[in-house]
Amino acid sequence: MNKFDYKYLTPFKWFILENFPFIEADFDALTNWQLFCKLGKEMNKIINSENILGTQVENVTNAFIELQNYVNDYFENLDVQDEIDNKLDAMVEDGTLQEIITAYINLKSILAFDTVADMKQATNLVDGSFVETYGFHSKNDGGNAKYKIRTITNADVIDESFIIALADNTLIAELIYDNYNVKKFGLYGDNSHDDSTLLQNLINKIPAGSTIYF
Repeated sequence: MNKFDYKYLTPFKWFILENFPFIEADFDALTNWQLFCKLGKEMNKIINSENILGTQVENVTNAFIELQNYVNDYFENLDVQDEIDNKLDAMVEDGTLQEIITAYINLKSILAFDTVADMKQATNLVDGSFVETYGFHSKNDGGNAKYKIRTITNADVIDESFIIALADNTLIAELIYDNYNVKKFGLYGDNSHDDSTLLQNLINKIPAGSTIYF
């Protein structure tokens, strides 16, 4: 993340920073409106990258179009940047923007985080969301993976590997995996940390005869 002077961030920028941390480039140099447009582009990337049913794509697209129309209608006769920035801040403060974004998230889009720790502390995840991390302990450490967010059940065993507890306490992140790469399950493999417990947990849970990748 860039070296922002956090105390000068507007409510809208705080909202973006807390809920969409993957939007980083030139963050501190953008106006609220420019940042809103950047958010739209990122959402469209998510839509285009996901292989989901046409009806789901249509629903997600329509949700964001509704958001764009809401803002565009308000700004139709305005050309003063301060007015635009102030309106977006007001939408964050009165909860309007959060409600619209929540509706978008509820359509099961994918949100991205640098690490599992970042995902665990997120406040914008709901039952049915999907998450992609760029690493387990640190970005690009080889532990990048995808997770399904769902409500915890009595049958779930929190092992911080296959099933990860979230700060919400009612939700868990369930690992989606297509191979047994130990980095995806939280092992460090750095000759400094003791990975024996996590490795044994992996061995205990995978089918007999499976290949484990180190």
